[in-house]
Amino acid sequence: MKIKKFNEMFSEKFDYKYILDILKNTHGWGNGILTEIDNFEENEEYFKNPIDENDYAEKFHIFLVDKFDGRLRGEFNKDLPIRVNRQTPIYAKLQ
Repeated sequence: MKIKKFNEMFSEKFDYKYILDILKNTHGWGNGILTEIDNFEENEEYFKNPIDENDYAEKFHIFLVDKFDGRLRGEFNKDLPIRVNRQTPIYAKLQ
């Protein structure tokens, strides 16, 4: 049902069902990524005029990986909290 509504909303741009199939079969993403499409298409750093559905799927995959790893480029990275990697000093490990 969600995919049917989704296809009706975006039928004029790309074949989103085909893109979703590519992302599922090639990269293992699920239907939860449908909520990130608007963020992806609004981000100028990642959405740079995809040529076809395969190009769209690859750029979208890169966007999703960077988002869930906390490494987004551009304006969207301001919304995410800063992650600090604190290493334990060697002398603390010796005790």
